[in-house]
Amino acid sequence: MALPAPAHAHRNTYWRDRTEKELLKQEFTTSEPELLAGMSEAAPPQGAIIVEFKYDLKGRKGTKSKARCVHCKFPNHYKGFVIKVSDGTRRMVGKDCGRKLYGAHFTDSMLDFDAAYKHAKLLKRRQRLIEAEPILTAGLARLSTHRSLAQFASMASRVRSVLGRQLIATLDGVAKRGDGLTYEEKVRDLAAEERASENLSPEHVAAMSKLNRADLKRYRKRHGLPDAERYTYIKRPIGPLRGIDLLHAQFMPADRLEQLAKELRNSIGALRLDQKWGKTSLALASKQLSELIGQIERQVEKLRAPIEFFDHAHLKAICAWVQHQPTGSPLECGVGWIGYLNEYDEPVHAQLVAGYEVPSTEFIAAFWAAVEQPDGEAA
Repeated sequence: MALPAPAHAHRNTYWRDRTEKELLKQEFTTSEPELLAGMSEAAPPQGAIIVEFKYDLKGRKGTKSKARCVHCKFPNHYKGFVIKVSDGTRRMVGKDCGRKLYGAHFTDSMLDFDAAYKHAKLLKRRQRLIEAEPILTAGLARLSTHRSLAQFASMASRVRSVLGRQLIATLDGVAKRGDGLTYEEKVRDLAAEERASENLSPEHVAAMSKLNRADLKRYRKRHGLPDAERYTYIKRPIGPLRGIDLLHAQFMPADRLEQLAKELRNSIGALRLDQKWGKTSLALASKQLSELIGQIERQVEKLRAPIEFFDHAHLKAICAWVQHQPTGSPLECGVGWIGYLNEYDEPVHAQLVAGYEVPSTEFIAAFWAAVEQPDGEAA
């Protein structure tokens, strides 16, 4: 049976009326609800209630593994809420009991609490994002001067010179299809030949059985019969295509990283604005920042392309694939290089720069560790 509603019931706005500074200071969860000041096991008085904390006792053992609900009168809840009642004292109550006994007033108060809890988590996350900015700024500064950026651009230019536009365009199509490096082999289509022979008249079959290969060909031509040999083409695999990012001249990681660094500074600068931050605007700003950092990580991942492309097994596959292409000069390859001899018998090579290394993104992991550090409220 639900308790009587307050005489002047109204929508609970206790938490909604808290300022951002108050929400930042507020603790919303507790693992020791029994130790809160003013906690009582007595029957609560009638009147307004406020959902003040939520508790989760997972991990507690023994007689304290569950909380004692003020309405059930025995320890039976792992999770629940601490409510503050009209006389200022506190009670522990499970969600189902609260709804059953306080009805819509409890639900309203719980929604008010939950909205404030989520808002506070986002506000605290914003605060940590701003505080962790130096980690990101220093890491991006190191990344922007890493020698791999210039080396990547140099190797990309040499590879494009060796392969030429037509081969690169064909390789780009291979990458988009995702079926790897292949070639088409012409083979006898025995099934088609058998089907064709079934359509011959007994007279033709009898006549052709006595002829040699040369006479058989003339006989078929004289009588307008199709060639006995049928052919089809079968796609044969050579190997996977790797390091395709090295061939995309319009997307150099150095240029894209410079642009992303500017966007990131603007994004964090926006988070610093002294304005009223609602849940939606906080969530969108945080999401935008996460997406920008994700794009930075993808650009660093692209810097692995030279290592993948100049892998010796991959270069051998490229050279084998070129032999089956209608355009392009035959290529030669060795350990870490690919090229050809020009019309003056001069070597034109592209090769992996000695000591080439992909920069570390540990600073991004350190940044997120600072942002997501467990403090009981981290989102």
